[in-house]
Amino acid sequence: MSNLCLLRRISMATVALLLLAMPLRAQQQPAVIIAMSSVDETMGDIQYAAKAAGVSQAAGLLQLVAAQYLQLLDTSAPAGIIVDIDGQMPTMLGFLPVKDFDGLKQTITAQLGPLEDQGNGIWMVAAGQPVFLKQSGKYVFLADNADRLGDLPADPAALLGGLDKRYNLGVRVNIQRIPLPLRQMMLDQMREGYDQALSSQITDSEAQAQLQKNLSDAGIKNMEMLV
Repeated sequence: MSNLCLLRRISMATVALLLLAMPLRAQQQPAVIIAMSSVDETMGDIQYAAKAAGVSQAAGLLQLVAAQYLQLLDTSAPAGIIVDIDGQMPTMLGFLPVKDFDGLKQTITAQLGPLEDQGNGIWMVAAGQPVFLKQSGKYVFLADNADRLGDLPADPAALLGGLDKRYNLGVRVNIQRIPLPLRQMMLDQMREGYDQALSSQITDSEAQAQLQKNLSDAGIKNMEMLV
């Protein structure tokens, strides 16, 4: 793998936040797309980065530890989460490449309790907030509403828009698909987080404190322009 390829993928976990402000294009896209590259690709990037850093044995140890948790998965395919906004409420559809659905159900039962058969191939995890599962092809789909599992895509990886090919972990946010009140709530929470971070920092001078505040204000203003 070349250095250029490594910079594009940034090995272990790169988050790409793409704010798409064109209304027409945004209407054709989900509100949020979260993409995870295949386990094989991610492990390959980890091995490359570990070798470049001179700690290749650490990558081997990580693979040994992770193997017991990955045996149920198809490690050659990506995973993802698609979030849409229905009115003011977000709805989620996730998909995970699984080669042993029965084994996955047994693992979930051992950790969270028995699954409830909802019919039509749908299973519900009743612990806490209900989550619904359904296998289709080589993927297990997860949703917060059973209705989302009625018409499943044959190739859910296509919904990721290539993010899984460019990043180990990528996030695309289509701002225009998020209702204005929710966008304002996000800005308010970001502003509050900035204020709390600034108040907790210890600075050497008043000028440094003012510089940090100016940078914070500029960041908030840029976000306000984007949304």
